[in-house]
Amino acid sequence: AEFAHPTVPHSYREGHQDALNKFILKKFLELVYFLDQAKESRLIQHNPCLFCPDSKFKTSQSVLANFSRDFLAGEGDITKHLAYFGYKVQHKQTTLDEFDYAVTNVSADLRCGLRLSKVAEIMTGANISGSLRVP
Repeated sequence: AEFAHPTVPHSYREGHQDALNKFILKKFLELVYFLDQAKESRLIQHNPCLFCPDSKFKTSQSVLANFSRDFLAGEGDITKHLAYFGYKVQHKQTTLDEFDYAVTNVSADLRCGLRLSKVAEIMTGANISGSLRVP
């Protein structure tokens, strides 16, 4: 309503595009921050992956860097600038997060050390997978 023309529908005053760009940037940054914090605090009980396994992005920081490179001219390292405001993203998705722990064949699948370590984690509550290597 602030930038709308009083009589002509779908016609906007000067400054409309700048205000829209600021609004979209703010909402994008809020979405990335929310998803990062939700994933870091394990908001969802079964802890799904934040990124698709075949995605070229595996960290929240890489999403912001790519967005900055594509849409923000002359910004440089956006995460450094956002850190001044307390906006820090930390989530990194590893291959252990993407591993399919489902057991379909008991005799074959329980030979896998990753699946056995996950069972041990569930039973003991200890964080074992942090010290594992994945081939």
